[in-house]
Amino acid sequence: MWPISRQATFTAMATRWRARWSTSAAFRTLLALPLRIDERFLGLFGIYRQDVLPFTEKQITLVEGFAAQAVIAMENARLITETREALEQQNRDRRGAAGHQRVARRSCAGVRRDLDKGDAAVRSGFRGVADI
Repeated sequence: MWPISRQATFTAMATRWRARWSTSAAFRTLLALPLRIDERFLGLFGIYRQDVLPFTEKQITLVEGFAAQAVIAMENARLITETREALEQQNRDRRGAAGHQRVARRSCAGVRRDLDKGDAAVRSGFRGVADI
């Protein structure tokens, strides 16, 4: 059978779940397993029967497998979402940096043009002074 802490967690969650749903659902036997990653609670995975008949160890093991698969699927979905959001942020950052680089190039080109014009004016001014 289950370790004491697992049994206590199961019993507390099943009791809450049963109290919430038993008025609307017609079940007499319930098996609800917590979906958890480490200590983080994700939800419950449950099956029920309308008859009073305990679930066999084989059935419990099968439901535990389904619950484990559900946790893996939820964690994978979370990781995929986080990865996608991180990539989108990197792309936004790159686009922003590229825009700043374009502005800097344009500014440098404008300064260079202004310096070239000024340099030409200074040269022509020196020519005029040299001619005197």
